[in-house]
Amino acid sequence: MALPRPPPDLVEDAISEILLRLRPEEPRDLFRASLVCKPWRRLLTDAAFLHRYRCFHRHRIPPLLGFFFESDDGSGPCFTPTTSSSPLSQPLLECRLGLPLDCRHGRVLLRKGENYVVWDPIYGDLQELPAPHGPFHTSVAVLCDAAGCDHHDCHVGPFLVVWVGNGFAEDLAYALVYSSRVGSWGSAVSLDVGFDDAISPSRAAVVGDQVCFMLKMSARILKYDLAKHHLSVISPPNLYWEGVSLVPTEDGLIGIAAIRDFSLYLWSRKANAEGVEEWK
Repeated sequence: MALPRPPPDLVEDAISEILLRLRPEEPRDLFRASLVCKPWRRLLTDAAFLHRYRCFHRHRIPPLLGFFFESDDGSGPCFTPTTSSSPLSQPLLECRLGLPLDCRHGRVLLRKGENYVVWDPIYGDLQELPAPHGPFHTSVAVLCDAAGCDHHDCHVGPFLVVWVGNGFAEDLAYALVYSSRVGSWGSAVSLDVGFDDAISPSRAAVVGDQVCFMLKMSARILKYDLAKHHLSVISPPNLYWEGVSLVPTEDGLIGIAAIRDFSLYLWSRKANAEGVEEWK
């Protein structure tokens, strides 16, 4: 009895379509596929395929590679990967870069002495900028400043650092913006938030041109509008919860996440039928 014929080899187009669907959350899968044979390696390193791969996954949320936190001894940032292969160099992480404050669009913002440091952890680029002096309670956010960017590969482009602060028992909160295009801080804008409130150092949420920070006494939201250079305050839902954080929602709205009785609850701010924004 004749042996069955072996299955036909996959044509290159079919291989390309299969490899195109490897998840970007696990970059080592691409590396492993490149070791199968030379034709696969040529395909995976071809500029045209890499462009197709980025375009194919462009509408997905960029994968979370891990998160930064402060080391116990305060000597520098620590990184916990959430994928099986970390792109970060451990010797670089062990350098005393400073206190991690924010991370967004491929950049990490740290505080080092009297300066801030904007760090590209993948390529190791560092850029220092002077921190504003004055208020005791502060929070900062780093974000991309490239027009029309989808934030999949914007780490080498221009960036902004949005800083907000208020002093102890002072009514006014201030906002400043550092532009890497100009290389300096812009003019300040202020808003009366009440002397009994203070800006929380918790992480900001960025939704479009809105950069939102928490006020820790009232749980209100301090919103800075990048386009209008304007501060305003948003009242929160009734919150008697733990671990309250600001988050951007998948549909491009500002949201709040909070914990109660070991459960996570989410709110988003949406316009009702009358066009008035409310928490849902």
